[in-house]
Amino acid sequence: MDIFDRELWERKYVDLWTIVHILTGMCFGFAIFFYHSPFTESFIAFTVFAIIWELLEFYTRANETIQNQIIDVLTGVLGFLATYKIIPLLAPSLTSQIIYFTLIYIVVWTFAYFGFQSFAIHTNRNLQKYKKSFSSAVILYIVVIAAIFLF
Repeated sequence: MDIFDRELWERKYVDLWTIVHILTGMCFGFAIFFYHSPFTESFIAFTVFAIIWELLEFYTRANETIQNQIIDVLTGVLGFLATYKIIPLLAPSLTSQIIYFTLIYIVVWTFAYFGFQSFAIHTNRNLQKYKKSFSSAVILYIVVIAAIFLF
């Protein structure tokens, strides 16, 4: 199996980007615990964010089916809800929550990296642009973790 195979990343309903959307939803769900964000407001904000993201993809011609975009939003929301329900059971302390967040964050960015690489290969885009995404991911991670202790 070739991780860069376009068939794995671009399907009508569920593809490898589905994993990215689930894990992204999970990462956003940690805001409830890290920043003591109210559930309803956080859930609505994430759902709106996921919908806007899919609209941006549509308007930038990401060439996804409408079914896939709906599943992307739904799986992101499911990831968010999973974090809200499961993390208090698995990780009651802030330290353990940061560990779970870190593991999920590493996996989501690894999958996203391969997805971006596949996209670049199959659309003749500049691969270097997507290789820089790891630097952005590290900076974003540091900001998220620092904000826990600053606020």
